[in-house]
Amino acid sequence: MANIENLRVPTSEEAREIGRKGGIASGKARKEKASLRKGLEAILNSDIRITKGAIYDTYKAYGIDISDKSLVELANLGLLFGAVQGNATNYKTMMETNNEILEENGITSPTIKIELVDNSNLEKTLYETNKHNKDDERQ
Repeated sequence: MANIENLRVPTSEEAREIGRKGGIASGKARKEKASLRKGLEAILNSDIRITKGAIYDTYKAYGIDISDKSLVELANLGLLFGAVQGNATNYKTMMETNNEILEENGITSPTIKIELVDNSNLEKTLYETNKHNKDDERQ
């Protein structure tokens, strides 16, 4: 168990060495991330077309010809299909992206006004109304 007696404060040389190692690791991670981003960008901007396989067959079943679609368009279609099928993450991604696009263009997204109504006495009111209507019919 740690306490004041056994705490060890690194010397300035040790602290410098720890910081240097952290900087090296950070630089390596940054380079890997940049490399991954460049590779993904190159793939998405390429002229690759999908003309066969499971993805092609799936879209063909929906009547969509994807042989002329770019990979970005296919990714967007996949995102849309996932959202339509109830994938909340896909829907959230689409909404967040849509808001970013709207904000960049200076357009604000529409606001929906919701009014809360107290329906706690609704059943009682409907019962009494129904009872009065039946009484009126009998007379």
